[in-house]
Amino acid sequence: MASVNDLNTAWISAGQKVTDLQDKSQKMAVALASDPSSYTEDDVKKVTDDLKAAKTARDFAKSALDDAKAEAEAEKPTDITEKKASIFKSSATMITNS
Repeated sequence: MASVNDLNTAWISAGQKVTDLQDKSQKMAVALASDPSSYTEDDVKKVTDDLKAAKTARDFAKSALDDAKAEAEAEKPTDITEKKASIFKSSATMITNS
């Protein structure tokens, strides 16, 4: 099972890949507006597909991270330092002390 830290690193890495591909896509859009022949239709499709896959991977990594955090929180023991315990005398002790 991956640790929360590993999942967090994977989510950040996947997010960076999305950011990089968005930057590339935006630069291509600007270039295509200036010169429609600067990229082929296949180039545009590849970047679009890569960006879609990267977003899916990022979202999946975030979901796995959230699930692991929730699971880790559920596994934490309850803090009993603030709880008060009631101690009762047994019946036998109460009879002898009456």
